[in-house]
Amino acid sequence: MISLILGIFRKPTFTNLGMNFHSNTYFNFKINNIKTLLHRAYELSSNWHLFDGEIAFLYKYFKGNGYPVNLFNKITNKFISEKFQPKDLKHTVKKMPFYHKIPFINNFTCKYIKKGFLEFLGNAYPQVEFNFIFMNSSRVQALLKHKDRLPVMLESGIVYSFKCGDCQATYIGSTVRALKTRASEHFSVSSRTGAWLTRPPASTIRDHLNSCKYSRSLDQFTILDRQNNIDALRISESIEIDIRKPNLNCDQSAFPLFLR
Repeated sequence: MISLILGIFRKPTFTNLGMNFHSNTYFNFKINNIKTLLHRAYELSSNWHLFDGEIAFLYKYFKGNGYPVNLFNKITNKFISEKFQPKDLKHTVKKMPFYHKIPFINNFTCKYIKKGFLEFLGNAYPQVEFNFIFMNSSRVQALLKHKDRLPVMLESGIVYSFKCGDCQATYIGSTVRALKTRASEHFSVSSRTGAWLTRPPASTIRDHLNSCKYSRSLDQFTILDRQNNIDALRISESIEIDIRKPNLNCDQSAFPLFLR
């Protein structure tokens, strides 16, 4: 009989570095860091031997990142006790969860801000379970931009504008694909090879350029807005059309708006 055994795997490039206990981070995030990895070890370990080995690894991992040993042991013992000891079931109506982000200052200040908010709001709204998340906006990622910016022509989910270099005629559209792909369709060429398309889609930009005889260039396209949601993208396009009133657009709205 074949059985499948699961455990925690780490890449050879794993550095044993994580959130340091002495970092200027909300204390609950540090506690939840331990709880999260304990939960992962419990759920992904097929047997007690693998789970026990992962606990030993996490002990060294958190100790190496400055966590007090007694804090790790306390959280681990409580976690194991809750998993293997029966609970008394209480049938109560669950409160409606509510989450709100608050700027992180320091643990001392956040402790009393949270306490005051919970006392005040808890009395006013007993049916709501308030959860305050203290976020630190000062991150290393904001200081060190280690990733190259995506080229404009490769951006997707955008509202774009086209302007003719001769008569200044304009067109506004949107696309969930890369801007270069959509712009190439307007020019009736392949975005990959540059070859002419045998069956190009309908385009008022192409019709205008054929009559205007102006040279085609991707520089004629600019990005007006970026959206991740298709409905938000259409709404943004419609708003831009209503404000700028491009003369090449056949439709005056991509999404039904009631602006007037």
